This record gives sequence, structure tokens and C-alpha cells, in this order.
Amino acid sequence: MVDDVDLLDADIIDYHITIPIRDIPEEDSIALFLLENVMRSKDITFDTGFGSDGREWFLDWSLSGATPEVVIQKLRDTKVKFQVEMRVREDEV
Repeated sequence: MVDDVDLLDADIIDYHITIPIRDIPEEDSIALFLLENVMRSKDITFDTGFGSDGREWFLDWSLSGATPEVVIQKLRDTKVKFQVEMRVREDEV
């Protein structure tokens, strides 16, 4: 059985961020593009992609240079709408 306190360990929580990009204002699209480039220039990197729901950021084992909380706050500061799904990482076999 997993202790509830263990679930708070950031090393086992992944964040899947979805940013709907269909029909968003141009200024939001530009803000998102600029934020991604600024973070990359500051060596904040993580896996990204595009899915059926929009732009996807995966703040998981691939995240380097910042904590998930810092990245999420930077995205909040842009005022671009997004959704966050928290996932407990499966034990590696």
C-alpha cells in the first residue's frame, strides 16, 4: 500500500498540459510561441507535441531546468487558457 504522503512526491507526479489553440486570439498564439522560446533559451526544456485538443506540454521525466510549478506559473502569467492533468507515474519495471 502506498502512503498518502508518498503521492505528494514531485518525482512521481507528471503534469500533462493541454493548450487549446483552435480559434485562439493571435496575441495568445504569439505569447505561447514567445514563452516556449524564452524558456528554451533559459535551458528549461520538456517534451511537447500537438494532439487533437491542441498544444501539449509534458512536465514529466523530460523536464529539465525548472520545476513543474515554475513552468505552470510562467504559462499562467501569459493569460493563455490551458488545462492541467496530474498523473501518478507508474512504477518502472
